[in-house]
Amino acid sequence: MKSSNSKIEALHQDNDEDDEVAVLETSVPQHEETKVVACRSLVWKDMERLESTDKSDTKARCVHCKTILTAKSKSGTSHLKRHLDKCLAENNVSIKNFLTGAQHNSGEQTMTLKDPKVDPQALRKAICMYVVFGAHSFYTVEEPGFKHMISVACPSYKVLSRHTIRRDTLKYYEEERKVVMSDLQNAMGRISFTSDNWRNDHIQDAYICITAHWIDTNWKLQKRIIRFGALTPPFDGLNIAEDVSLCLSKWKIDGKVGCLTLDNATYNNVMIGQIKRQLVRNGKQLLFFGDFFQIRCCCHIINLIVQSGLKLIDNVVE
Repeated sequence: MKSSNSKIEALHQDNDEDDEVAVLETSVPQHEETKVVACRSLVWKDMERLESTDKSDTKARCVHCKTILTAKSKSGTSHLKRHLDKCLAENNVSIKNFLTGAQHNSGEQTMTLKDPKVDPQALRKAICMYVVFGAHSFYTVEEPGFKHMISVACPSYKVLSRHTIRRDTLKYYEEERKVVMSDLQNAMGRISFTSDNWRNDHIQDAYICITAHWIDTNWKLQKRIIRFGALTPPFDGLNIAEDVSLCLSKWKIDGKVGCLTLDNATYNNVMIGQIKRQLVRNGKQLLFFGDFFQIRCCCHIINLIVQSGLKLIDNVVE
């Protein structure tokens, strides 16, 4: 009986060991099944999961602005996506705008540039600047070649008509004009001006250009064209003086005039005298009582000297 009982106990022990091995073997796949499922949402490319001992208190941190948000499984990822859509740091400096994506074509791997995030308003302003800087016609934006270039660079952008670009250009000009006007009015000292007139021999129209020069608050020399346009006849000193005075009053800088640099045309003497009288009449103080109000253009004087000298040796040169 003892021998039979010992055999039965040994058999039970062997069965118990087999059961333990079976439990261990089956526990491995059960443990693997309880692993956290990989994050498949695209938001996790821009979010960093912050694990916690308390699984119900998992957090996520934006890799761009470092904002910490809840990342509970029951909360989903919609709020994370909304944050990324509004995240200024991600929209401005996201490296995704400059990454290349791989495309498999016929077994070959090619690299193409991903569609960058383009600000439609910034692109719209850039097109206006392109037209103005290059002195292009507004019709340029309606040319097939220009439309093709924009469609390749930014397929999602809709090219506007020449009429819209013209309105935008005038709008941006007014915005820039207000900035320049503020800088001129806040200039620390007096403002100097250069002006020149010329006539178109083909259509007999006269034009004037006035440029302002001043030192800004950072002690840097600045210059801007504040007047460029056609003159109304007659083209004499009094009429040009009226045009210049009107320009200064529109920019609200008639009280900060330092001096005007002009060429040696005879009508400029009449113009300077008229402007000085108008400024004094309006209570504006002139620098050094107006003794240095008019500065003769040195380049124009040298040009006259050279022209006169060439005329003397014209027979020798020929």
